Amino acid sequence: MGYLMPSSLIALMVKNTEIALASQQTVWHRMLMMGRADATALSHAEQKEFSRMYTETLRALVECGQIMAREIARLNQQSATLAWSQSVSTAIAMGSLATGRNPADVLAAQSRFMSAAGQRAFDAWQEICAAITRASTKGVAPVHKAVTANAQRLGRKKR
Repeated sequence: MGYLMPSSLIALMVKNTEIALASQQTVWHRMLMMGRADATALSHAEQKEFSRMYTETLRALVECGQIMAREIARLNQQSATLAWSQSVSTAIAMGSLATGRNPADVLAAQSRFMSAAGQRAFDAWQEICAAITRASTKGVAPVHKAVTANAQRLGRKKR
């Protein structure tokens, strides 16, 4: 059975592709502007665009950093909670091994324990992957917004 990619991960991939395409357009436009800056004086509009470029980029990166710091803290807390619940589940299951009256009971308890442990590990992995995808989606949002807005704005200007 194949792995089905979650729609949230697909949405993140689409956002990253949009960022790459919009960035390419924006970088191309601004490199042309910088190249002209050496040969001739910049117009007032180009000077404003340079200032805006710096401000928007810095704002988007700072906001991205703040979001990612919050999400990493949340992910650390979630990981600690998962680790604790795994420890408690393991301790309870280990206790059931000690209650076996004969080898067959112990083997049956061990089989249940291993089966449940594998399922818990898989569930925890899925939960962590989903949390990382959510954190990445939130973190990339300000950069996506700034980059796509730049590309749209620069695309409307006459060259």
